[in-house]
Amino acid sequence: MRSLRRDAVGTKKGDKKMKKTMLLLLILTILIISCDRFDRDFAPGITIEEFVQLFETTGTLYLKENNIPSLMNFYSNNYLNDGMSKSGIQNFFSSHDWTENAEISLSNYTNSNSSFYVTIKDQSIDTTWVDYIRPESEKYVWIGNQISGIEDSEYFVISQSFTYITCQNCPLAAVKLQEVESIYPYNFIYLKYHINDALSLYNRFNDEWMYYGQPNPPHTVFQGRITLSGTSQLDSYQPIVDGLMQENPELAIENLSYTVSDRTVEGSVDIDFKEVNTENLYLHYLIYEKEREEQYVYGGRPYVSNVVRARGMHLLENVENQASYSFELLSPVDIPDDGYLVVWVQRMANTNLYSEGDMIYNAIREKIKE
Repeated sequence: MRSLRRDAVGTKKGDKKMKKTMLLLLILTILIISCDRFDRDFAPGITIEEFVQLFETTGTLYLKENNIPSLMNFYSNNYLNDGMSKSGIQNFFSSHDWTENAEISLSNYTNSNSSFYVTIKDQSIDTTWVDYIRPESEKYVWIGNQISGIEDSEYFVISQSFTYITCQNCPLAAVKLQEVESIYPYNFIYLKYHINDALSLYNRFNDEWMYYGQPNPPHTVFQGRITLSGTSQLDSYQPIVDGLMQENPELAIENLSYTVSDRTVEGSVDIDFKEVNTENLYLHYLIYEKEREEQYVYGGRPYVSNVVRARGMHLLENVENQASYSFELLSPVDIPDDGYLVVWVQRMANTNLYSEGDMIYNAIREKIKE
């Protein structure tokens, strides 16, 4: 009787153990099936390398044919790159009449295999931006950096870089500044002032270079107050701009308007000084050329871009808050077709030499339309 009871008890324990085992096997089977289904549903059908090659070859073909709807199949419906949506990038491609010379090429932006420089070239176009790839619905697509840029930015960071045509290390600084611009295309402006060469302003040594203490190029000043010299500090460019972008603008510059007559630009801006001390504030205005027709090359690198071609400034007197301020700029050269007008407010205790406390507060920019 005792033995029979032990057997019965043992059988019940065995049944429970068997049920637990069966349940675990069932759960494991469901997980395996679910994982397999997940892989089939979401794993892209091609590799990133194959996507890159396809975009360069087939994408270029679509561009040459002006087949923009087919080209857009490479882009996610959720595409967003510094404020540029899918419709925005489509408008860019649709706004040009592409020729047989059109070409798309990609190169790695970082060590990551999902970020690339995208270069688009044609007879009158040569533009590059940074873009990002990710898997989506069984394929790879361009997704952008998912950052909402503001084209009409309320805050600009300006860098002033000093260079000359035969400077051996200056192209390295130029490349780094272009990388920063690709990350902040709407609110970062890098300006290049040439010293003692064919692109110098008015005289051999421009006033800005003298004001910042005649530094040896490559030398870059950020927001009129942070200076970096040489090539050993190039990796600091990006973190510095990142930090400056986090600052809140202390004054606002709005409503840039202007007229162009031959080499003269007359214009005005509205300035809200908020709580800023208005002593020793100067209104700066200049024209820079986005790309030179002749690309000077040194060390195998073409680097002549964003070159300052005309500049002026004057003291802001009888300052009133939220008022309009005028300027007149006479260019020593013909205004370039790809010229940009930039206006900013800068504190300068001594216009001949930088002093601690001097700084650029904010700026506004617009492509010149005659």
